[in-house]
Amino acid sequence: MKNLFFVIAFLLAIESQSQTQPFPANKVYGNGLMAVPRSSQDAQTNYDVWKNNFVESCSNGRYRVKFDNSSETVSEGIAYGMLLSAYKADKLLFDGLWLYYKDNVNANKVMNWKISGCSGTIGYNGATDAELDVAFALIVADYQWASTGTINYKSEATALISAIKNYEIEANTFVLKPGDQFGGSQITNISYFSPAYYRAFGVFTNDVVFWNQVASKAYTVINNNLTQNKAVGGLVSDWCEASGAYSAEANRYANAGKTYTYDAARTPWRIAVDYLWYGTPDAKTYSKKSSDFVRVNLGGSANIKDGYNQNGNVIGQWHNATFVGAFACAAMAGEDQAHLNASYNDLKNLNEP
Repeated sequence: MKNLFFVIAFLLAIESQSQTQPFPANKVYGNGLMAVPRSSQDAQTNYDVWKNNFVESCSNGRYRVKFDNSSETVSEGIAYGMLLSAYKADKLLFDGLWLYYKDNVNANKVMNWKISGCSGTIGYNGATDAELDVAFALIVADYQWASTGTINYKSEATALISAIKNYEIEANTFVLKPGDQFGGSQITNISYFSPAYYRAFGVFTNDVVFWNQVASKAYTVINNNLTQNKAVGGLVSDWCEASGAYSAEANRYANAGKTYTYDAARTPWRIAVDYLWYGTPDAKTYSKKSSDFVRVNLGGSANIKDGYNQNGNVIGQWHNATFVGAFACAAMAGEDQAHLNASYNDLKNLNEP
């Protein structure tokens, strides 16, 4: 995931909204910090490495993204690929990934979460983080290429956002469900929370009141989890109830979902976006906690490991881009330029293929 997080961290600073502003657009935000050593060539290189290693062509113009088991594809990977290719203005790949997504949807029109190669469902029903990323990628595609060609990105985005609202948000509570077939107040995944996307969805579909309530609920759950479990910094648990308590339904997950590992690690990236794009105070507060945990408690990005108890004790052993990249995004919403610069360089120098 090094290349994913490297390019995402960079694209937070260089937004490319239309083909008339091709990569890199060098967008400057009014909120947060930007890494001084950032480079469009770094982003280009990492995009190419990701694409060469993980993208495979199927038939009829479809493309898939290889999972850990390279013979499999998960909806999460398709979604990351769509985000990256939309911002990179790689229309051929973007369209092929979207067609693959559509080929593998269930009755609710969300992608079955795991597919064998180019076809054949082996993991049924949706994973909400994928739907959120895909829906936002379609919005970016509408701005990038408009919706007058073979694929109407605007109508596809609107339909997918509607499916998320109907099947992946718990009725009456505004709690994000982790899938279209399970979860809600009894079990949710904070690292799926994407409040910046929700605000964009609201504007895009003229449904601002609803989606702002989903965004507000995300911060309620985050703060409940941090407070109830006496967490250090922004170390949310992988899974929890909306109350913030650990969920009895998370027993099938690593450490019963009680630790900050590979699910929770995505949270600093997703929340930092809400501050950089919208200046949301809750996002600023959370991001600063996450950034300061690395800067102060750990003594810098170079000391990050791949797992912590919520009390800050390390349980992981590997220094990798999944964790470094997400914390680097938090540093963009922090207040220490030197720490952000060091985080960028740490991520770049990992050289994970």
